[in-house]
Amino acid sequence: MKLLQVLVLLPFVGALIAYLVPKLKTKIQIFIGVGIIHLILSAVVITSGDRYGEVFGIDELGRLLLGVMSMVNLPCAIAGVDYIRSGRRAQSETYIPCNLAFLGAMTLALCTLHLGVFWVAVEATTLATAPLIYNHRSRDSLEATWKYLVLCSVGIALALLGTFFLAIALSGGKYATPWDVLSLPDMIEAAKSGAVDHLWLRAAFVLILVGYGTKMGLAPMHSWMPDAYCEAPSPTAAASSLLCNTAFLGILRAFQICDAANDIQFAQNALIVLGLISVGTAAIFLHGQRDFKRMLAYSSVENMGLLALGIGFGGLAANGAMLHMVNHSVVKAMLFITAGAFVQRYGTHLVAQIHESRKLMPKSAWLWLIGFLAISGLPPFGIFPSKLMILFGGLNGGFTWHVLFVLAALAWIFVGMAKTVLTMVFETEVTLKAHGKSPVVSDLDFDIKEAKSYDSPCYWIPSAFLVVVSVILGLALPAPLARGIKSAGALVVRHEHAMTAPVQHASE
Repeated sequence: MKLLQVLVLLPFVGALIAYLVPKLKTKIQIFIGVGIIHLILSAVVITSGDRYGEVFGIDELGRLLLGVMSMVNLPCAIAGVDYIRSGRRAQSETYIPCNLAFLGAMTLALCTLHLGVFWVAVEATTLATAPLIYNHRSRDSLEATWKYLVLCSVGIALALLGTFFLAIALSGGKYATPWDVLSLPDMIEAAKSGAVDHLWLRAAFVLILVGYGTKMGLAPMHSWMPDAYCEAPSPTAAASSLLCNTAFLGILRAFQICDAANDIQFAQNALIVLGLISVGTAAIFLHGQRDFKRMLAYSSVENMGLLALGIGFGGLAANGAMLHMVNHSVVKAMLFITAGAFVQRYGTHLVAQIHESRKLMPKSAWLWLIGFLAISGLPPFGIFPSKLMILFGGLNGGFTWHVLFVLAALAWIFVGMAKTVLTMVFETEVTLKAHGKSPVVSDLDFDIKEAKSYDSPCYWIPSAFLVVVSVILGLALPAPLARGIKSAGALVVRHEHAMTAPVQHASE
């Protein structure tokens, strides 16, 4: 058995053992132990340079996302320990096994070069996360779970149909599609040969974009995301931000084939359209949010739109999208972990019920403010250079009006998020009464005046670690990561295929 197979099987075996053992302490030890071993094995796989086979295989793009996933997963698991031990709302019997199965499914998706196996893995992530969304056993969580299952199942069905269309497009229009036709290296070679039915290819890309775009959270297929992120445990929502990258990988695989078939402009146009819609949708719904976890969900919609725009613009922006996947995963996980600290302290994710946070949980309150600055793209955090690369790449490609629209939307999003975040951090009983409002106390029934400061290390230490990572990515990108991002960007889109028509128009 090769190392890549061990890496994929490890979380599934851990999930089975965690489900069978009766003691909660043992479950937690398995949970953290699998996360640590997974990180070590991932580092070995990433640095080995071996591709292995198609069913269990990995390329530069998979290595980049695997490293991010494994590194972010461990802080999310540590935050989950406090959530499980609280016993207030957790269903520990299913929480740890489902999280480990979710990790295994994402690992399989990143460690295969077979589009059929990739589809199975993405579908497995849906099945693994559905019980986690319903973890609180409430009416709202049940509604969110059904919405998640229905919409994502429809999306994943469209992605499967698009995968079949890809095989048809690359097999001379024949409807016989053997298993080995779905091997990504073989499909790219077939696309380069020129024997491609471009009508089937374009239909395939649209279906895959809509299908995996639903799972990714692109608007207008995003409507499951706010509800699911609200009802899922915050540490799980933090890890689920990595799922957006995994779903985007499915779109990038189809994009690679379009690139090899010299039919990239259609794919870029489609990505740009959905990217603009996603950023615009987030700008509209982020204002006036009463639920801070829902706010983070719409922030994810915004950033998924930026990823789509980066690949659509091509060139420098494509490399920016690769970097942005890394940075967004780090910062968004940090924000969801910190949001979990608020939920654990106040028993709610409604903004109106959060006050005196600087006194009750000063570390988490300040980390929440720092996370807002990071996700907004301010220096010295890593999202600052990745957003700049996407925007400057768009300008270099002649997409001036697109970039101006994005800048206006980002400014509006900043204002909306600032209002929510600053209210949570600086709101006190005095300011509430000054505005004619009465402080609302959550169902934890604590007395604000008598309560002591509470900051769980399981939350603020992982959050602080991810903040440090974001600062490092913003100030001095490590050389191995820089090479990985460059290789992944070159794999996704060749620079000579960047859309040039707008550039020519601008020069005229």
